[in-house]
Amino acid sequence: MERKIFGIIGLVALFMMVCSPMSAIAAENVLRLNTASPGGSWYPMGVAMSSIWEKKIPGLKVPSKPGGGVANVMAVVQDMADVGISTSVSVGDQIAGNPPFKKASSRMRTLASFYPSYYVIIVWKNSDIMTVSDLKGKRIAPGKKGYTSESLTAAILKAKGLSYKDLKKVEFVSDNNAVDLMKDGHIDAFCDINSSLKDPSTVDLAITRQIRMLPMTDDIFDQLAKTAAGLYQAIIPAGSYNGVDQDVPTISSRLGLIVNPDLSDDLVYNLAKSLAENWVSDMHPVSKSLANVQPQELAQELGCPLHPGAAKYYKERGWIK
Repeated sequence: MERKIFGIIGLVALFMMVCSPMSAIAAENVLRLNTASPGGSWYPMGVAMSSIWEKKIPGLKVPSKPGGGVANVMAVVQDMADVGISTSVSVGDQIAGNPPFKKASSRMRTLASFYPSYYVIIVWKNSDIMTVSDLKGKRIAPGKKGYTSESLTAAILKAKGLSYKDLKKVEFVSDNNAVDLMKDGHIDAFCDINSSLKDPSTVDLAITRQIRMLPMTDDIFDQLAKTAAGLYQAIIPAGSYNGVDQDVPTISSRLGLIVNPDLSDDLVYNLAKSLAENWVSDMHPVSKSLANVQPQELAQELGCPLHPGAAKYYKERGWIK
């Protein structure tokens, strides 16, 4: 009887530990952040943000893992991540249920918006590839599976009546590997999302030889706009890279942070507050693209509504109504 009583007491104690506020707080003290692979522009952003949040929010741990624009949206929607770097085009595709997303979902909220990013298809200056249609029978690197550049490349090919089956070879590799493949003559075109007009991977490639960028014409944009939200037309100015000697029409989206809508308002308020208040000192040095962004610009939506916690902070600052 005594053993039975102690057993019941032990179960009650265990239940109280699991359900106690302290245990719940401990669980909330780990913020899962999805960024991208080392070598890309998103990775150092994630490192800097993790550092800010761990320093400014007592007890918070922010482990990060690699991902991509599409993969990070999936992770947040499926509760595999709390915060993810992504683009407005991937957010829009998830809300609409466009491929590669298997079903529509709006289970995400905006934490912060950073800056425009630019889709590019890069070939050598002397290449005979002049348009997207000319990629038929060629070798390309569209980006890794789960990256926004890859899903956007598939959609752009489809807009011109093509698919990966119409190409000679498709290499689903990282930016760094794609650059090496281009330099070594193993692919004919490199598809990417440039985080700035001086994107490191593109600059690296253009140092080797002069490059050219394929134009994203009105008919391509019109086809994409029918099903994909979060896209708009933009121009890569002449002189942006070695060999780019005329303006190139392209497709652009915004880069930023999405969060799981189940995160508490208080936590997201503090994430937005600490990021904004340390933006100039800690984020501007990360890249020229971030250095061009002022804290108030973080308050823009990334294709989905602001999280209430973020909205509360931005309203207090007078950045939104």
